[in-house]
Amino acid sequence: MEKMPDKERIWTKEYMLITVANFFIAINFYAQLTTGAYFAIFELGVSETLAGFAAGLFVVGSLAARLILSKYARQRHYKLILVIDISLMVIFTALHFTVNGFAVFCVFRFLLGATYGISSNVFMTIIALIIPEGRKGEGVAWYSMSQILGMAMGPFCAIYIMHSFGFDGVFLLLTIVTAIALAIICFVKQPEEAERAKSLPVADSARVTDKPGSEEPGSNKPESDKRRSAERRPDKLPAEERGIWQFLERTAVRISIFCVIIYMCNSNYQSFAPVFITESGAPGLSSAIFLASAGAMLAVRPLIGKLFDKYGPNMLILFGLIIYTAGFFLIGQGALSLFVPAALLIGMGLSSIYGTTLTVVVSDSPRHRLNVANATYFLALDLGAAVGPAIGGGIAEHMGYSMMYFVFAVVVAACIPLYFGYVAKGRARMKGRA
Repeated sequence: MEKMPDKERIWTKEYMLITVANFFIAINFYAQLTTGAYFAIFELGVSETLAGFAAGLFVVGSLAARLILSKYARQRHYKLILVIDISLMVIFTALHFTVNGFAVFCVFRFLLGATYGISSNVFMTIIALIIPEGRKGEGVAWYSMSQILGMAMGPFCAIYIMHSFGFDGVFLLLTIVTAIALAIICFVKQPEEAERAKSLPVADSARVTDKPGSEEPGSNKPESDKRRSAERRPDKLPAEERGIWQFLERTAVRISIFCVIIYMCNSNYQSFAPVFITESGAPGLSSAIFLASAGAMLAVRPLIGKLFDKYGPNMLILFGLIIYTAGFFLIGQGALSLFVPAALLIGMGLSSIYGTTLTVVVSDSPRHRLNVANATYFLALDLGAAVGPAIGGGIAEHMGYSMMYFVFAVVVAACIPLYFGYVAKGRARMKGRA
């Protein structure tokens, strides 16, 4: 078998280290997201609305951190940022042992969310830069498997340990896995300008590597190239990158708005499903549904990247939205026999939507704006995850969990015309002008 050229390889050392580290960070994030509302309700004695606020506050911190990062962490000092950030994540996770009131809990939730927002954005930016251009769909798909595994294993392990050893056991587990991620990052090499440029198209490589004053004496570099290099300076940004566009990437806005709604619904599944199942009389089933979601996500995920590269995103998004809607409708029935089938459908639907939308963002954005594009996308995820539990908690407190999930089933179904009428048409017009 002919050896694949290095420039077409996905599974490089840096790719594997970042992917594994992201898995451990994702365990922390999704375990915190899933057990936060439970902890607030049953340990701190607050209402569903306040529990939803605490669950959302965890993601508000992540959102705030991404806003700052999108402007001030442009293709430099990635390893230093990760080492500092994940070190703080270990500290904030361990400090949960000292929580003795709702206000303190909220402060730690915000700080921990901020550290997650920074690490996940930097991870995705590095991954997007080192994946070969012709294998973006496949490369992002395999990387996002680490997120999916963390999304499944975090809640499963946390809920099992919570019922067996209490919340101290959960905090110990999460401190350990985050420390493992920190150790892995120490072996990641800081991407150099030249190494990153190899993964970029020629036009965008010039933007990364060219700097004012870097031309050889007598260089015949066109004046337009020199002007583009100067435009990369923060004090002389081009018009399309000024104002709010220092923080947001235009090509990622439409699909990010769509994702706000999707992740608003998913955060309620993550946050309140364990409480709903416990109140339905089967607390032991809580961990099983997240294991079922994981199995479904893993079953379809390897296909998503290849199907994306071959057929594009629209078919995958439609498939994901239909079965995602069905999953929320089933869990809203409140029947114990339907919780696992609902989890399977939700897992398959979310896997299809997450993998496809993330690949769209990576594929559509200019290479020199990858960090900002990723920040835009994950800001949307954070915003949806932040407001979702607050809204869902209010609905559940006044109308019950079944009605809450019925409401979100209708919301997901409404995303079908939203995607094809707003996102898909917008992408088509954008590509037509390119």
